[in-house]
Amino acid sequence: LQKELFQKRNYSSKANPQPTQNHTTNVYVYINVRSLTIDDKSQVLTLNAITVMTWIDHRLTWDAKDFGNLYQTTVGWYYIWRPDLFVYNSAEPTNTHHYGYTPVIVYHSGHVLWMPPMTTKTECAMDLTYWPFDTQNCVIVMGSWTSNGFQIDFHPSHPNASTEEIMMHNIKKSHHWTTNKLTLKRISTKYDCCEEPYITLNVDVTMTRTSPSFASTIILPAIAVALLALVQFVLPVDYPPRVTV
Repeated sequence: LQKELFQKRNYSSKANPQPTQNHTTNVYVYINVRSLTIDDKSQVLTLNAITVMTWIDHRLTWDAKDFGNLYQTTVGWYYIWRPDLFVYNSAEPTNTHHYGYTPVIVYHSGHVLWMPPMTTKTECAMDLTYWPFDTQNCVIVMGSWTSNGFQIDFHPSHPNASTEEIMMHNIKKSHHWTTNKLTLKRISTKYDCCEEPYITLNVDVTMTRTSPSFASTIILPAIAVALLALVQFVLPVDYPPRVTV
């Protein structure tokens, strides 16, 4: 079957899978978030997730009866065309390999399923005014590196469902942060230079710091120092232990 698909049909992994010119390839994306962490010093958000991407490649269709009722096959990621979905606001601009090298499942109808693990580091400007009870909002912007919206169009896999509940279903709780909001939105933008739209997927993250260690290391000592400072004004000026207090 794979010899028929990739050799006899002269399959090219560099060409858009749609059969006609300027025909849009719709890619449906779902992100299964595992963990989220923020580095206060570098102000970088680290996301660990499993990305699920599906699309239709009309060149990878076959009649299951001709191949022993084989309705699906697994191929290497380097054999077929894949959407070039990259993180625009990456904190590591020289590293564009966000995904793991995992196999791809191809169905006889032309549907392609790719579920690579993903680790990204993105810039997140933090507001530390209310530290250690601060709430931070970060946005991960993802889109195609070379294609416009007429060539590749990205969509959330569950447009009619609550993306917040779906994405937060399997997230692991951090010891320092609690995730309050996690949504996936499709954004279509047109620029003055070009007529075609450019599609991005924005992951909106809102997290609140809830580390119990701050109560014993910061809050209680601060209260003790504040009370002792007030006691100094109660004691007489010529009282010898006043300086010690």
